[in-house]
Amino acid sequence: MNRYLQEQFIYQKLNMIMEYQKIKNQESKYFKTVKEMCYFYGISRKTFYKYLKRYKNSHQNSESLLPQSRRPKTNRNMPSKELERLIVKLRKKLGYSALLISMILRKRGISRISEFGVYQVFKRYRISSRYEKKYKKNIPKRYEKQQPWELIHIDDKRVANVKGEDPKQKRYSFKAVDDCTRFKFTKEYPDKTAQSACDFLQYVVQEIKKLDPEAQISAVLTDNGKAYTCKTQKGRKNHPFEKTCKQLGIKHKRTQIRRPQTNGKVEYAHYLYDKEFYRKTKFLSFADREKKLKSFTNQLNYLIPSMALKGLTPYEKWLSTTTKIDLSVEQHYAIKYIQQNYRKEVINEKLAS
Repeated sequence: MNRYLQEQFIYQKLNMIMEYQKIKNQESKYFKTVKEMCYFYGISRKTFYKYLKRYKNSHQNSESLLPQSRRPKTNRNMPSKELERLIVKLRKKLGYSALLISMILRKRGISRISEFGVYQVFKRYRISSRYEKKYKKNIPKRYEKQQPWELIHIDDKRVANVKGEDPKQKRYSFKAVDDCTRFKFTKEYPDKTAQSACDFLQYVVQEIKKLDPEAQISAVLTDNGKAYTCKTQKGRKNHPFEKTCKQLGIKHKRTQIRRPQTNGKVEYAHYLYDKEFYRKTKFLSFADREKKLKSFTNQLNYLIPSMALKGLTPYEKWLSTTTKIDLSVEQHYAIKYIQQNYRKEVINEKLAS
């Protein structure tokens, strides 16, 4: 209701109140009773007396004559303040979406709030995506392998130095991501040469063998950097990384030049580690950062659910492929395919290692 309609509404009700006083003093020229006045204005006596009582209780405030909200004062479906604080904390500190927060709360038995209910909390606290910067993005063609260890994405990136260490000393973070399960492996090196890339590939194979002794990596996908390949065909045969792949029986695939979207899964891993680990954690030395890096990687692999896996962790995704059991989101709520005690023991063993 705009301001003009509000003024007209107040003006009509004030005229009725003034006319009511004249009727009460028998000075009205047009009406003998209140019933006739209400019939003329098209409202009932009950409604008129309601406005009159509201006008007197507000000490003759004209705005009290405007229509009041009929919204219920209490709502049984509203989440509690403690639940709202938990949702806001997950959104601000971890950046989780409404769907992911809803699945986490349902999975842990905290609340059965829906995705829409979580989004309404986002709107009340102004933390939804509409209040963030929006960028136009091209929709990529997504793909996913059906079997674990069928394709491993590998890439490297330079990371910031640690305060107290030699500022001239460089550090490069090598990361590997399994296309099917999203299992992540990472290790830091002082350079990004072919020897470091070969050592990291052997490290990834050893870690996968610890998890799955019968695993066999089919292919590795990298960019066209000097650490992984060479421009000429003769140089590729003598390249250390190419030789290491042949020794391990792994096929080496390369992305197109200036096309990082093909290796997007490991590119997102770089972004995730920068946002959640390197920027939010303080380190005493390179050795301290390596310890914390292993624990954070274990959290990503065994504890933190991923929206790319429909709310599962990479470890749960790997279990579902090896045991041939579909752990979809709906079945996660209906059955307990892994006993809680057994799952806790497995996670503690992996974190301890």
